[in-house]
Amino acid sequence: MEERETIILTLKDQHRLLILEQVLSFQLERGVADDNTVRVANQYLQIPPGPWRRSYAQARMMVHLHLDGGVSIWHQQRQLLRTAAQRNRRSCASQRAAN
Repeated sequence: MEERETIILTLKDQHRLLILEQVLSFQLERGVADDNTVRVANQYLQIPPGPWRRSYAQARMMVHLHLDGGVSIWHQQRQLLRTAAQRNRRSCASQRAAN
């Protein structure tokens, strides 16, 4: 029977990982459209209303393009949105062609 190790990260360790993830990313400044969307790499990301602001229209945001392919949007040192990494469409098509 295979045993799995469980890794428990303390709050301090989680904070360090978050900072490392911010540093190891491409950072772009973008403006928010009137409909609370930000355009990043030919896709539009909807920013949900948060506890700090109801609307972020016309605000300036920092967009982080992470090395794993995910995207996060930051406003005044607060992370508002984080998308999961998407698979590359070219690699999916080449995988299908190879099969």
